[in-house]
Amino acid sequence: MAIQGSLSFSGGGSNAISGVHAGCVLPNGNVIIGDQYNSHANNINEYTVSGAFVRSVYQPSQALGISNPYPGMTNCVAVSASNIIMVIADTWTIQNTKAIQLTLSEGSWNVTHQFSMTNFDTLQGTSGSSIWSLALGRDGYVYFPPMRRATGQLQKLIKCPSSDITENKCELVGDIIPESTLNSSNYTTFTYAVVQIPDTDDLLVALYYRLYRYNAASGAYMLVHSFSDELPIDTFAPRAMVIR
Repeated sequence: MAIQGSLSFSGGGSNAISGVHAGCVLPNGNVIIGDQYNSHANNINEYTVSGAFVRSVYQPSQALGISNPYPGMTNCVAVSASNIIMVIADTWTIQNTKAIQLTLSEGSWNVTHQFSMTNFDTLQGTSGSSIWSLALGRDGYVYFPPMRRATGQLQKLIKCPSSDITENKCELVGDIIPESTLNSSNYTTFTYAVVQIPDTDDLLVALYYRLYRYNAASGAYMLVHSFSDELPIDTFAPRAMVIR
């Protein structure tokens, strides 16, 4: 593996970004980039594959409130060229998390649906749950693994239609995610990333330095790899994954 080069994202005026925290690729090759947290705004913009500014997409402070010091996009997926879903969180405390669905209409991105973790917690009789990542399944649904899964918090995958991620359209699926019910401050059990495995309906779920395969048919999890033998445990935690 070799580094092929670097890419910088320029332009945008007052909506410019100063660093990359997360991103995803649209079918037309453009990219959605979320700013590294360094202000109350933390802009999210669309750029060409060469890094030129196309348009502003969203500001996380709209979802979390301007008083939140570290609002930011932690992950996103493109359902189509005109439909994207992103996770917005307090990137320091990983609390007060939401998912935002936007559609492109007449040259601008507009919010069409929202998923509030607080509201979904209430529907499920839980509290204090949070999300960080998401995956678009081959079945047309979006999957959000709860990041912290202590007692009293959500411990299963959240499944929502990619056409409408409103809380009452979503459900919990599958077995309890491995290593749940532990102390919520134990970051070695956090669910940092999830991605669909190509040519299957299964998902690959990253729990700090361990990778689990989620069987969509049975709802079961199987440990497929641990990086603890190759890397010091405290130095490895995939925040995003790509399978090609």
